[in-house]
Amino acid sequence: MIKEYLHINMDLETLHTSLVHEFGIEHLPRDKQDIQIALLAHKIQKEFLNDVYKEVGPEKFALIEEAAKKNDEAYSEALKVVLPNLEATFEASRKRVIEAYRNHNK
Repeated sequence: MIKEYLHINMDLETLHTSLVHEFGIEHLPRDKQDIQIALLAHKIQKEFLNDVYKEVGPEKFALIEEAAKKNDEAYSEALKVVLPNLEATFEASRKRVIEAYRNHNK
């Protein structure tokens, strides 16, 4: 799923439409959709990092943090090395956040 979100050839409007549908916020005006997408993206990232910390522990997480301070490529590589099931972890984090959001907004 990460690859799908980061696909280089995906234009921003297609990505926006996809996220609006996935998050179930079609009923909101465009400016509110943009705000919700940003908020949900932040929550997904936070949930993912919490999950990574729980899975790898403080020592390995510190390695990831150090790599993140260098640049995005170092961060990405560190995640791949320290967390072999990176995509599954991200997918689980994303799913929990989206489900919680949908259940809260029923």
